[in-house]
Amino acid sequence: MTEVTEMVSKMWWLGGALVLGVAGCAANADTGFESSDADEMESAGEELAATTQPIGFGEVKVATIGCTPECAMVGSKSEGWRDGCSGKLLKWALCSDKAAYCGAIGTPNEGWYSTSGSLIANAHCSSQAKKNQLRAFTFQGKKGQHVDLYVDGLFERDGGAEPGLDTRARLYLGNKKLATSDDTTTPGWILRLNEAPNAHSSNLSMDLPSDGEYRLVVTSKGNRQGSAEVVVKTPDLDYCAIGEDFDEAIATTYFGAHNFDSEAEAKAWLAQTWPNADRAEVRPGPCNEPEMCNKIYAPVCAQTAQGVDIEFGNPCEFRNAVLADAGDETPQESKGKFVTGHCGDIDLCAVVLVNYPDNTDTYVYAMNFNDQATAEKYVADFPGVVSSSITEGACDEPRPCPMYYNPVCGQVANEEPKTYSNVCVFKGAVAQSAGSEWPSESKGFFHLGGCQ
Repeated sequence: MTEVTEMVSKMWWLGGALVLGVAGCAANADTGFESSDADEMESAGEELAATTQPIGFGEVKVATIGCTPECAMVGSKSEGWRDGCSGKLLKWALCSDKAAYCGAIGTPNEGWYSTSGSLIANAHCSSQAKKNQLRAFTFQGKKGQHVDLYVDGLFERDGGAEPGLDTRARLYLGNKKLATSDDTTTPGWILRLNEAPNAHSSNLSMDLPSDGEYRLVVTSKGNRQGSAEVVVKTPDLDYCAIGEDFDEAIATTYFGAHNFDSEAEAKAWLAQTWPNADRAEVRPGPCNEPEMCNKIYAPVCAQTAQGVDIEFGNPCEFRNAVLADAGDETPQESKGKFVTGHCGDIDLCAVVLVNYPDNTDTYVYAMNFNDQATAEKYVADFPGVVSSSITEGACDEPRPCPMYYNPVCGQVANEEPKTYSNVCVFKGAVAQSAGSEWPSESKGFFHLGGCQ
């Protein structure tokens, strides 16, 4: 994958969580009290004297520890990787959404690599660096504001063969140290550049004691060098993107919800995933905050994330079930769909054969339904219908076919084309692919004669 492709493919990771720049993880962080640690620096003087970089909630940054390559001159024609100590140019590249890590350790290919996997420069980078190097960031906080500080050492590949930088984070208010965060196993979150949480990840969760400027200091743990991410996140910045769309062809309403940490990312997701939706909105707060529902009884038969038919008293109750499934964490999401009316005990299978103009193939569509009217509408909306049927029972229930041999070459969904003994047998294969759940569907196409 090229650097440009990798940059585009990872843009969706730019969640609203504030990536400050380095890794570690939480111990006793919820209390706000500092824990003793034999490896802790002898004095806070160096930490407090460190040059700090202001950062606001929602910004994305990567911190480097030691002489790790840094992405510099971002946005200019000179953008590329430079030595973190000397500033010497190592490689021209689009690198703004990447970090560097020491890879292929102990082999002839040992060197600095981008998180996209491309080589920056060959080097003996696994050699020890200066002990407890640090980076510091400041942010403005308010009394009582709840913050989650995530730190994640980059980069862990191949089952941990190349572990991430081990780091520790500390939070200061003025000269007073409030908490130390180190080595947690808190699951469920993945930062922008790492593929999964690793053993060097850290989490510090607390309510800020007063208004003021807070200093987040991240140090390498021991004689290590590398890169890391730091995220400062507050629940107050959560946003829920909601999309809803009605498909007239099958009389089905689709509904989805996705948690984000920034309004901009939520809007971008809606524009990409629900471009023509009947409803597309972003609201503050996590998705699991329910909508207010009236008491009107207007039953719908729905499927949520569990994938089984559930009857709800009205569409609002269904939407709240989907919102609850999405939860309150990023990047969790959920989706579902419903049709009006009760969930029926009798499934129906609609099968349609269609000929399109200027196409020598005949197309076959099969779909499960729970009511006759919706199934009939589905059939009627196809142009060029050659034949159709609506039969009781789920689509994947076996149905008899005549035994004569009049072969057709057919392809079901994404399967490879193969020869079927006759059209009826091929229709049965498409129906089998549709399964037994409402409103699952499958399709295929065929032409007369066996496959060559």
